[in-house]
Amino acid sequence: MQSGLACFSRGSGEDQPVAGRREHAAIESGGGHRAGDCANLGTVAARRLELDRKALTAAPPPDPATAATLFDFLTQRLATSWTELGCTALTGHGPLI
Repeated sequence: MQSGLACFSRGSGEDQPVAGRREHAAIESGGGHRAGDCANLGTVAARRLELDRKALTAAPPPDPATAATLFDFLTQRLATSWTELGCTALTGHGPLI
């Protein structure tokens, strides 16, 4: 079984190296290009959520204590990722949500 850090830094199976320390897990993704990660969050991830909004709104969240729908859960995750990666400073754009 992988450690929590290894699982966290692996993401969703992308070709991403395991981070040596937790603070590096957020900044080393995509080969260490946080600005690129932020650009993807701001375009690809946000667009995908909007395209799938109807289905995601009808689906239950993985943790009902944190959100009413899967859409709400995923938008909260997107907003947290934006903040944790420091995307506002890197892109000059405010939060997506």
